[in-house]
Amino acid sequence: MTAIPVAGFFTDGARINSEAKTAQDDMLAILRELQGGSARTTLTISAGSVTPTSGHHAIAVESGSTDNLDNILQTNHPDGRMLIISADDGAKDIVVRNNQGGAGQITTGDGTDFTLSTTNMYMVLLRVGAAWQVIDITFGSNKAGHRTHFGTGRLDEVTVQAYTADDTYTKPADLLFAIVRLVAGGGGSGGTEITAGGEEACSAGGGGGGYCEELLAAAAIGATEVVTVGDGGLAGASGDNAGSPGGTTSFGSLLSATGGGGGSGGTATSGNGQETGGVGGVGTGGNINGKGAAGIGGNVVAGTRIPVSNGGASAMGGGGRASNNGVGGAGNNFGGGAGGSSRVQSLGAQTGATGAGGTLVVWEFKS
Repeated sequence: MTAIPVAGFFTDGARINSEAKTAQDDMLAILRELQGGSARTTLTISAGSVTPTSGHHAIAVESGSTDNLDNILQTNHPDGRMLIISADDGAKDIVVRNNQGGAGQITTGDGTDFTLSTTNMYMVLLRVGAAWQVIDITFGSNKAGHRTHFGTGRLDEVTVQAYTADDTYTKPADLLFAIVRLVAGGGGSGGTEITAGGEEACSAGGGGGGYCEELLAAAAIGATEVVTVGDGGLAGASGDNAGSPGGTTSFGSLLSATGGGGGSGGTATSGNGQETGGVGGVGTGGNINGKGAAGIGGNVVAGTRIPVSNGGASAMGGGGRASNNGVGGAGNNFGGGAGGSSRVQSLGAQTGATGAGGTLVVWEFKS
């Protein structure tokens, strides 16, 4: 190794030019031995050891596809010097072995051997007396190596799985926890009867689907979970016929929500009539269990329809609007109830409208 000039060397009046030049050359040589002082060069392992000449080296195997690095000889590096090493070939592993004995042995810190398996993995070492202490490791593209070395408890990636139809959820191997959010189908609205002269009719809106949200640890989720997504409720048939309820949405047996109820059909009348809106669905099993809004009832007052029977909203979708004289608006995604239909006098029967289907979303937090 190059010796550093002693303190006061250049201020000593007895120094001659040739000595000063030699000392300056020594300082330049020391800089070239440090990180960034020269380009990385490759050292080939010989009998388990290498002899570094600068601050950054790629390490090549002596033979085969893997080799052990047990000692880094300290000939050219004084106590306190730092060194960066990496693998020369990403297809050949360098196994840095912990405390194998002898001058230049390597202490990995956690007492386990460490493998440099890609060219963008780097190990930083500090010479401490007769040994090298590993003080930092970067893993580059070796994500699996990072998990193995540090454990799987660190958040590395967030992905989303969204479902609008029945399916099966498969838990990722690297899942830490998940947030599951689901909403059930909205209820359909009722149909209306034929209206005679002087009669009008107004059906009720469907209820909004229930909502549920749960934070689940990976251990609480099975290897697979059945995903059931509730359909929107069907429209009530022409005549005084109620819409059907929306379907239930569930994530295995862990959490679920019921669909919104169907709105009642509209009876033709020249007097007063009141139809019942569909009830809102309800979530169960979650940290948050929400209820969908009820559909608004259909009303006729003194033979005149009151077209305000909108569908009930869900947490993820608005209700359909009531019609002034025709089919109500369908429920809006996701889980909105359908709006009520209506008829002025002397018209044929009218169908209701359909509720919106539900959905289920899994936010995956992975290591």
